[in-house]
Amino acid sequence: MHHMRALVSAVHRPMRVALGQPPTCLRLATLAARQTPIAARLPLGALPLPLVFRWFAKPMLLSQLRYRGVATDARADAAPAADSSQAGAGPEPPKKKRSRAVEFVEATKRLRWYWKVLIVLFELTIIEYLADKFFLGGTEYRTVVACGTLGRIALDYKLHYGPASWLSRHDDEDLHQRNAQRLCTMMKYNGGLYLKGGQALAMQGSILPREYQLLFGEMFDDAPAASWSEIRKVIEADFGGRSVEDVFGDGALARFEQEPRAAASIAQVHYARLADGTPVAVKVQRKNIAKEIKWDLWVSKLMFDYTAWSTGLPMAKVGEFLERCILPEIDFVHEAENADKLARLVADDESLRGRVHVPKVFHELSSDRVLTTEWIDGTQLWDKDVIQAPAPRPGMTKGERTGLGLRLSDTMETVLEVFAKQFFTWGFVHCDPHPGNILVRQHPKDPSKPQVVLLDHGLYVTMSPSFRSQYARFWKALVTDDDALLAQVAQEWGMESPEAWADATLMRPFKEKPNAQGQPFNRQAETSEERQQRMIEEARAYLGDEDVFPREMLLLERAITILQGNNRFLGSPVNRIKLLGKHAVLAVREGGFGEATTADALRTRVALCKLDLAFWWSRVRQYFGYGSGFEEEIKEAEERQMRETKDVIAELLGIVVD
Repeated sequence: MHHMRALVSAVHRPMRVALGQPPTCLRLATLAARQTPIAARLPLGALPLPLVFRWFAKPMLLSQLRYRGVATDARADAAPAADSSQAGAGPEPPKKKRSRAVEFVEATKRLRWYWKVLIVLFELTIIEYLADKFFLGGTEYRTVVACGTLGRIALDYKLHYGPASWLSRHDDEDLHQRNAQRLCTMMKYNGGLYLKGGQALAMQGSILPREYQLLFGEMFDDAPAASWSEIRKVIEADFGGRSVEDVFGDGALARFEQEPRAAASIAQVHYARLADGTPVAVKVQRKNIAKEIKWDLWVSKLMFDYTAWSTGLPMAKVGEFLERCILPEIDFVHEAENADKLARLVADDESLRGRVHVPKVFHELSSDRVLTTEWIDGTQLWDKDVIQAPAPRPGMTKGERTGLGLRLSDTMETVLEVFAKQFFTWGFVHCDPHPGNILVRQHPKDPSKPQVVLLDHGLYVTMSPSFRSQYARFWKALVTDDDALLAQVAQEWGMESPEAWADATLMRPFKEKPNAQGQPFNRQAETSEERQQRMIEEARAYLGDEDVFPREMLLLERAITILQGNNRFLGSPVNRIKLLGKHAVLAVREGGFGEATTADALRTRVALCKLDLAFWWSRVRQYFGYGSGFEEEIKEAEERQMRETKDVIAELLGIVVD
C-alpha cells in the first residue's frame, strides 16, 4: 500500500503543486496514470496502458522533475549539503523534502524477486487471456473448461462409482444424473462443435446411460440464447448499418420478437412479421461462432493427426474433410442455395411432391449470417404424443388432448423415403436429420396424411455419380447377402474387409473369425491390451486406404445412424432396412449400375421377403409385450460395440464397471 500511495502522490501532487502547470507531454503522462490507477500502482505494470506508463510516461515524468529542479535521487538530495560545507559561512540551508517519485523508485528496488515473478506471470496471464478472446475465439478457455469438467466427472466416478470406488458408493442413477447435467451444461456453455457433439451423443442411446441421452436431447433446440443486443448488431452489420425495423419493416403489421423461439449450436431463430403481415423465421448467427468453429476445427484436425500418428489409423485426412464440410455450414448464403436445390428436387419428384416441404427462402432478407425463410407451424418428429393424438373436431369434450391425428408409420415412411431419394437417386444428402430439423404437420390437401418439413440445410454431401453407384450397390449387397458384390465395392473403396461397414450400417451381428487355434473367438478372455489392439485393427479396416476411401461415407453413416435413432424412438413403425434397400435396388436397376438377371431379381425378392417376415414377426412380439420393436432387436451388435467402447473408457479412467 505504501508503494501505491507513493505513486499516486508522485503523479498528482508534485506535478500540480511543486511544478505548477505541467507541459503537454507531462499532462499526457498524468492522464495515462489516471486512466489506469490500479495497474499503474504495480511496479512492473500490466497491459495495455501500464506498459505505456512504464516505458514512456514514468521516464518522461522523472526527466521533467529533474528539469524543474526537484530531487529525483539521493545524490540530488546530498548536493546542497556539500555546497554549504564548501561555502563555510552562513546558516545551513534546509534540506529539500524527498520526492515521492524517489520513494517509489526505491520501493520498487526493494521488492522481493518472487513478487516480481508473480507480477510477470500475472501480466502473461492477462496477455494470454486477451489473445485467446480476441484472436483465438476463446478456444483455449473453452478447452480448459471442457477438460476441467471432464476431469471433475472422472474424479466423481472414481470416488463414488462401482464396487471399487475410492470413497462411499453412490446410487448409480443419481451419479449419472449429476454428471450428465455437468457435461450438458459445459457443452451448452462452450457451444459450437461441442453442442453438435452432444446432439450426436443424444442419438446414440447405447454409448452413455439413459440420463445422458435425456439431457442431451435438450441440445437440439434449447441451446443458450444470445442477447438481443448481439443479434441486433449482427443484423445491422450484415445489412449495411440498417436497423432491424428498416430491414424487416416498421408498419402496423410488422413485428420482430426479441426472444428467440429456438436456439441451436450455430444460430437462433426469431419469429417476425413483415410489413405486409407475412410470418417469417429469421435465423441469426451467433456473433463469434465463425471464429470459434474455425479454431475448434483446427484443434480437432490436430487431434485426428495425432491419432493417426500414434495409432497408425488412416485418419490424417479426416480432419481436413470435416473442415471442408462444416465450414460452409456457417455461410447462410450456401445454406440458402442448398435449400433451393432440395426444394426443386422435391418438386420434380412426383412421389414426394406435397408430402415433403422445404421452407421458402427470402433472399432479399438474407445474408452471410442472417437467413430468412417462411414460418412453419409444425411439431418436432420426436413429439409422438402430439403426432398421434386425435385432431380437433366438433363435439370434443373440454380438456381432451388434441394433436395432429397422424400415424407414426406414415410419418416415418415419408422421412425415410425422402432420404432414400437423396442417397440413391439425387446424390444430394442432408446429413443432419436430427429431430430438431424435422417438423411434422398435416398435409394441406389431406389432413389425414402427414407433411414432413426439412429445416437446417447447412450440412450437405454431394455424391459423385460413381460414388452414388458404389453406395447403391453396397446397400443392395447388404440386403441381399451378396458377399461377392460387397467384396467388390469394398475393394473399390480400398477396404481390406467390408464387414466393419456392414456392421455399422445394418447393426447386424459381427461375423466373428476363429482364433489362431481354430477355436471360436472368446472376448471375455481378452486382456485390456488385446482388446485395444483389436479395436484399432477393426477401426483400420473400417477406414480403409486413406487415398481411395470415400470420406463422404463418414457423414452418410452419420445420417443413417440418426435416421435409425429416429425410427427406434418412434417405436420402429417402419422397416427401415427394407425401405432403404428397396430404393438402392431400384437405383442399381434404373441407373444401369449392374446387370439385372432373372436370378438376381429372384434373389432380391427373396431377401426383401425375409426382411418383411422378420419385421412383422418383431411387430407381433412387440404387440404382445415381448419386444420393443425391430430396431431394438437389430441393434444388438451396436450394443456390443458400444459396451466395448465403455470398457475402454472405463479402463482409461480407472473405473471398474459392474
